[in-house]
Amino acid sequence: MGFFVKLDSGSTIQMNYSSSADLASRLDGFMGFARESISDKDRLIYALSRIGDTRLMIGCVIEPGLDPESEDNDQQAVDFLFEINSHLSGLLFINDAIFDYDAECLTDEESE
Repeated sequence: MGFFVKLDSGSTIQMNYSSSADLASRLDGFMGFARESISDKDRLIYALSRIGDTRLMIGCVIEPGLDPESEDNDQQAVDFLFEINSHLSGLLFINDAIFDYDAECLTDEESE
């Protein structure tokens, strides 16, 4: 279950909701990633608290895909993800980094 977005740039984003049965295990994995990638104690406590309060997880498939090594990614697709994350007051996991609702990178190093 989810929805499909076609951007003016031509990229498409299929957004699927995780089922409640899958949510706990996915959040456990997300917490594990946070523990490995956030060394600042206060940011880690904050991130783990936010992850623990999660009630909705949306997985995205972007076509064409985003390549963290490329400068040619569709900026409209990236902007869309950050915008929807802001509106949902969510956490965004993209390119091995976790971003807060205000686009602040919570992980130690933002992928370039």
